[in-house]
Amino acid sequence: MQVFGTINAAESEARRIRADAHRAANVARERTNDELREEAERAKSDARRRVEIDVAKAGVEANITADEIASVTETRKAILRARAEKRLQAAAELIVDFVVNS
Repeated sequence: MQVFGTINAAESEARRIRADAHRAANVARERTNDELREEAERAKSDARRRVEIDVAKAGVEANITADEIASVTETRKAILRARAEKRLQAAAELIVDFVVNS
Protein backbone atom coordinates (compact mmCIF):
# COMPACT_ATOMS: atom_id res chain seq x y z
CA MET A 1 0.00 0.00 0.00
CA GLN A 2 2.86 2.30 0.73
CA VAL A 3 4.01 1.87 -2.87
CA PHE A 4 0.64 3.10 -4.16
CA GLY A 5 0.84 6.09 -1.84
CA THR A 6 4.30 6.92 -3.14
CA ILE A 7 3.15 6.54 -6.74
CA ASN A 8 0.10 8.72 -6.09
CA ALA A 9 2.28 11.35 -4.43
CA ALA A 10 4.74 11.25 -7.34
CA GLU A 11 1.90 11.59 -9.87
CA SER A 12 0.41 14.46 -7.89
CA GLU A 13 3.79 16.18 -7.75
CA ALA A 14 4.25 15.61 -11.50
CA ARG A 15 0.83 17.19 -12.18
CA ARG A 16 1.74 20.16 -9.99
CA ILE A 17 5.09 20.60 -11.75
CA ARG A 18 3.38 20.32 -15.14
CA ALA A 19 0.75 22.91 -14.17
CA ASP A 20 3.49 25.24 -12.89
CA ALA A 21 5.39 24.79 -16.16
CA HIS A 22 2.26 25.61 -18.18
CA ARG A 23 1.64 28.74 -16.12
CA ALA A 24 5.26 29.81 -16.54
CA ALA A 25 5.07 29.16 -20.29
CA ASN A 26 1.87 31.21 -20.55
CA VAL A 27 3.44 34.08 -18.62
CA ALA A 28 6.54 33.92 -20.84
CA ARG A 29 4.36 33.85 -23.98
CA GLU A 30 2.41 36.92 -22.82
CA ARG A 31 5.62 38.78 -22.02
CA THR A 32 7.01 37.91 -25.43
CA ASN A 33 3.81 39.04 -27.14
CA ASP A 34 3.88 42.30 -25.18
CA GLU A 35 7.52 42.86 -26.12
CA LEU A 36 6.75 42.10 -29.78
CA ARG A 37 3.82 44.55 -29.76
CA GLU A 38 6.02 47.23 -28.20
CA GLU A 39 8.76 46.59 -30.76
CA ALA A 40 6.22 46.74 -33.59
CA GLU A 41 4.91 50.07 -32.27
CA ARG A 42 8.46 51.43 -32.04
CA ALA A 43 9.14 50.27 -35.61
CA LYS A 44 5.91 51.90 -36.87
CA SER A 45 6.73 55.12 -35.08
CA ASP A 46 10.25 55.13 -36.50
CA ALA A 47 8.91 54.42 -39.99
CA ARG A 48 6.37 57.26 -39.69
CA ARG A 49 9.13 59.63 -38.56
CA ARG A 50 11.36 58.59 -41.47
CA VAL A 51 8.53 59.04 -43.97
CA GLU A 52 7.82 62.52 -42.60
CA ILE A 53 11.51 63.42 -42.96
CA ASP A 54 11.60 62.02 -46.51
CA VAL A 55 8.45 63.93 -47.45
CA ALA A 56 9.95 67.13 -46.07
CA LYS A 57 13.17 66.53 -48.00
CA ALA A 58 11.20 65.82 -51.17
CA GLY A 59 9.29 69.08 -50.69
CA VAL A 60 12.53 71.02 -50.33
CA GLU A 61 13.99 69.30 -53.39
CA ALA A 62 10.82 70.05 -55.37
CA ASN A 63 11.07 73.71 -54.40
CA ILE A 64 14.72 73.80 -55.46
CA THR A 65 13.83 72.14 -58.77
CA ALA A 66 10.96 74.59 -59.30
CA ASP A 67 13.31 77.49 -58.61
CA GLU A 68 15.84 76.09 -61.08
CA ILE A 69 13.15 75.68 -63.75
CA ALA A 70 11.92 79.23 -63.11
CA SER A 71 15.46 80.54 -63.45
CA VAL A 72 16.03 78.72 -66.74
CA THR A 73 12.67 79.97 -68.00
CA GLU A 74 13.51 83.57 -67.11
CA THR A 75 16.85 83.25 -68.90
CA ARG A 76 15.13 81.88 -72.01
CA LYS A 77 12.56 84.68 -71.90
CA ALA A 78 15.36 87.27 -71.74
CA ILE A 79 17.16 85.68 -74.69
CA LEU A 80 13.96 85.53 -76.77
CA ARG A 81 13.08 89.12 -75.84
CA ALA A 82 16.56 90.30 -76.91
CA ARG A 83 16.22 88.42 -80.22
CA ALA A 84 12.78 89.89 -80.81
CA GLU A 85 14.00 93.42 -80.10
CA LYS A 86 16.93 92.89 -82.45
CA ARG A 87 14.58 91.69 -85.22
CA LEU A 88 12.20 94.59 -84.56
CA GLN A 89 15.10 97.01 -84.83
CA ALA A 90 16.21 95.39 -88.09
CA ALA A 91 12.63 95.56 -89.44
CA ALA A 92 12.36 99.22 -88.41
CA GLU A 93 15.60 100.00 -90.21
CA LEU A 94 14.34 98.25 -93.36
CA ILE A 95 11.07 100.20 -93.20
CA VAL A 96 12.92 103.49 -92.74
CA ASP A 97 15.29 102.60 -95.60
CA PHE A 98 12.32 101.70 -97.82
CA VAL A 99 10.48 104.94 -96.99
CA VAL A 100 13.58 107.08 -97.49
CA ASN A 101 14.55 105.45 -100.78
CA SER A 102 11.02 105.44 -102.20
